[in-house]
Amino acid sequence: MLTPKLPCYPSVLTILLLTFALPLAGDELASVLAEIDADPALGRAIWAFDVTDSEGREIASRNSDQLMATGSVRKLFTAAIVAECEGLSQPIATDVFLRGSAGAGGVWNGALVLEASGDPTIGGRWEYETDRLVRLRPIATELKRRGVRSLRDGVVIDVSAFESELIGSAWKWDNLTSSYAAPIDAASFNENAVVALVVPRGCGKPVVDVEPPWVAARVETDCSDTALAVELSGLREITVRGSMRDVERDTIFLAQRRPAEALGDAMRVALAEEGIIADSVAVERHSSLEEPRHATVPIARVESPPIGALLGTVLADSSNLYSEMLFKRVSRWRGVASWHGSLEVERGYLTHQVGLEPGSFRFDDGSGLSPENLVTARSTVELLRHVRSAPGGRERWEGWLARPGDDGTLRKRLLPLRGRLFAKTGTIDGVAGLAGWLYRDGGSPVYFAIFVNNHATAGRDVSQAIDRIVLAIAQ
Repeated sequence: MLTPKLPCYPSVLTILLLTFALPLAGDELASVLAEIDADPALGRAIWAFDVTDSEGREIASRNSDQLMATGSVRKLFTAAIVAECEGLSQPIATDVFLRGSAGAGGVWNGALVLEASGDPTIGGRWEYETDRLVRLRPIATELKRRGVRSLRDGVVIDVSAFESELIGSAWKWDNLTSSYAAPIDAASFNENAVVALVVPRGCGKPVVDVEPPWVAARVETDCSDTALAVELSGLREITVRGSMRDVERDTIFLAQRRPAEALGDAMRVALAEEGIIADSVAVERHSSLEEPRHATVPIARVESPPIGALLGTVLADSSNLYSEMLFKRVSRWRGVASWHGSLEVERGYLTHQVGLEPGSFRFDDGSGLSPENLVTARSTVELLRHVRSAPGGRERWEGWLARPGDDGTLRKRLLPLRGRLFAKTGTIDGVAGLAGWLYRDGGSPVYFAIFVNNHATAGRDVSQAIDRIVLAIAQ
């Protein structure tokens, strides 16, 4: 005889969890959780959350000590270690100098060297910057003022500050062509992205607008049944091939696989505007200067905005590139900035200064793109309480975190909590999360971390379920 299915009754395990979690949480949260458990799609996922008041008392929890994949909620921990190790008012500098000696007729017998140290802002953010070369033009202007008309050895980008590993060890291979999984090096330009706006004109050749604007589009489209594909086919070229049939206007974000060369190429464009010839770009991984550094000629120092300002891009906008470059910089004092070195520095900080249990987290990169980033909901809440309670912590973090109705990942979510909620979102395949704090009507903060793993439903449905939990917590 088959046992009848009773979807309106939670499992025994769920009953135990709800009995533990809900007396302090209120009827609204109990009702929301029961509906989630009864949903055939949502109920099959693994849910973990922890909710704590301002005194550290647990209000509600479920699987709060279960290690969960983080998605971009991992960036909370990245921002914390960056804020701990870096001077938040300090910029990231790229030193620029001439190497070699002056020749006749404005020829410089050597190279223009840009010594990169992890600035993610050169070239701006593709979505907001209208002049990609605004930070590089002063370099070209200064060379022209000094009478330089050509550079025999072109432009050199020195990326010795960072390790040679540019791709996270557990990043999914099919993400690597997309800008959100762009390589991480000491140098970057235009967020290490090439952005193509494809505007169809029937099934023939489309109009293709590319950023940076000196990247050309080679169009090989037709009216066949071949799927449309856009790929980076060279430093200054993308290829659009396949059928335009039934294709709508689309914006495609490609990862720039050679970020240091892209920066050097942009420098060449800025030089050309001033009539200065630089025919080549070279990348140095380890400094190979034969001359002592004092024999070089300083030209400029290109500086990012203060590091503290960049953490808003990490947390509110959830930029993987900013997160990874800033995270790698944490270990640069060891000689070469690396993922491994920064993970070691971070582990020491989280266990000894924040007080997290060593087994309650395991991180693999700085952005959350790797599915091997794991943490418990309880430890996430402990981190949130730690950073908010630090001197100046509340003001800084509430400026960095996403807020309902403002620019960032919560712009269209949880609008009833505008002005009361400050949080970090997280999403990768099969994973969703939200963690932060909110203010109840009495004004006291409530800290929370919610993770959903192994879901097989639409991301929007999971986000809406998470939002219902947060709204219930706010009651």
